[in-house]
Amino acid sequence: KEFTVPILNDTIPESHETVNLSLSNPINPGGSASLATPNTAVLTILNDDVTFRFTSASYSVSESAGTASISVERIGETTNNVAVDFYTSDGTAIGDFQPDYVPTSGTLTFSPGEFTKSFTISIVNDSLVEGNETVNLSLSNAISVSAMRLIPMAPRRLTAQTPHY
Repeated sequence: KEFTVPILNDTIPESHETVNLSLSNPINPGGSASLATPNTAVLTILNDDVTFRFTSASYSVSESAGTASISVERIGETTNNVAVDFYTSDGTAIGDFQPDYVPTSGTLTFSPGEFTKSFTISIVNDSLVEGNETVNLSLSNAISVSAMRLIPMAPRRLTAQTPHY
């Protein structure tokens, strides 16, 4: 005989989970019954969920640094190729006319076993005397062979610190 153990497909990244299975109380209405071995087994439910997040809640860089490196972390299942899109948008920093930074977007692709990827934002070192400025950082469109989700979070900010002359 066979029996089915229903598995609930959630979207929570977690470790593999196990269910202990055991046969007990054999019944034979016409005589005796006993259990042979193995009469216990372990069912392992393999986690197939992946999430992405920035490795920091905020990033800071001096305007004169020229670039800022932003890291994204993959959490959960690591055996498949997965990808996530990233993009910048204006906070108090402007990305078009007289820009403070160069807007950027793209896709980070993670191969099996890769946990962290980075992208670079170009910072414009202008001669204007101004306060610190922010750039919004966002992740979207997580894709994979298996089910994936994006960690819901507020957009992150990069602060470019302007030297005062």
